[in-house]
Amino acid sequence: QMQDALPEDRQPVLEAIRNRQRPSSQPAVPCVAIAPKSTAAEPVAQDRTPLEAPRPGRRMLITSSGLTQPAFQRALVGQLAMKPGGNPRVLYIPDAGIGNGCEVGPMFMGVANKFMMIGVSDVHCVELRATSPEALKQQLQGVDCVYVDMGNTYYLRYYMRTSGFDQLVPPLVLSGQAVYVGASAGSMVAGRQI
Repeated sequence: QMQDALPEDRQPVLEAIRNRQRPSSQPAVPCVAIAPKSTAAEPVAQDRTPLEAPRPGRRMLITSSGLTQPAFQRALVGQLAMKPGGNPRVLYIPDAGIGNGCEVGPMFMGVANKFMMIGVSDVHCVELRATSPEALKQQLQGVDCVYVDMGNTYYLRYYMRTSGFDQLVPPLVLSGQAVYVGASAGSMVAGRQI
């Protein structure tokens, strides 16, 4: 269907993209594939599913706007391992927004409401700027999701270093113990460099 929509001179480009191979030195990064809702006029391609099951290992949801879109909310629900009680523990990091002059209370309430919409009510706010590595380590005990909000990327990155976040959280994500959700600045700091 996609080929039919492309001019004939663009079809070789589509074939090249489909056949592209990743160099063996670069492992594939597991991610969630979200297909658009299909309509009768526009069916979803057969090789895509609306939401793939999470794979073992790292679980991340990298967004530009957090949980503002229903597709992002569905993707997070698919990534979260629901506990027997059904309420995953979320650690909310507001520091990037603080770096832009935002108030913590309204930011936290907005995110907590988004989590409540997907059935998660155990959300804790931790400001990295006021947290020691020891205190952060305690807060991370039993956490299922770390949500890092949008705002000033450099401010966030500074407090990630001083609080020990950049040493404590990656092992949790890489081992599959916690889902990392980044919104804008929270997504940018998840990469190797800004």
